[in-house]
Amino acid sequence: VCMDHMVVDLSSLGSQVNIGDEVTLIGKEKKEEITVEELKLLRFGRHFWPKDNLQVIVGRDEKDNLSLEAFQSGRWVFYPLDHQGPLVLAVGIKYESEIKLIAGITARYSSGNKSSPLRIKYKGNGNEGTILGTPIPDSELEKWRV
Repeated sequence: VCMDHMVVDLSSLGSQVNIGDEVTLIGKEKKEEITVEELKLLRFGRHFWPKDNLQVIVGRDEKDNLSLEAFQSGRWVFYPLDHQGPLVLAVGIKYESEIKLIAGITARYSSGNKSSPLRIKYKGNGNEGTILGTPIPDSELEKWRV
């Protein structure tokens, strides 16, 4: 590991991750705080950072969803109730508005109508509920995608 330009060999995972100086995208203040689990998560899903400390990982397909299930502990989990769609993991949620935002991301990648709200189940940090998620437009999502 070189601290100027961090390159981590994940050969046991079948790939190499070149993080460079953008390690803060993991949501950590210091490079030393990155865990092996967080590095493994980089292999799965679409990654979004709608806010500085809010990380959202959206499963791309059934295989991703199954892989992401192993990383649910300590994270918020979102999924559509009435349609097929992604398993979504989130870290850094502090406000109800962020739950609504992630429900919108979940709705966008679900199989339902891309403009109508969908029922999204969420749970995390001792909270659990159902919320209507209005799909977020791709133009907005692209601003947050890593």
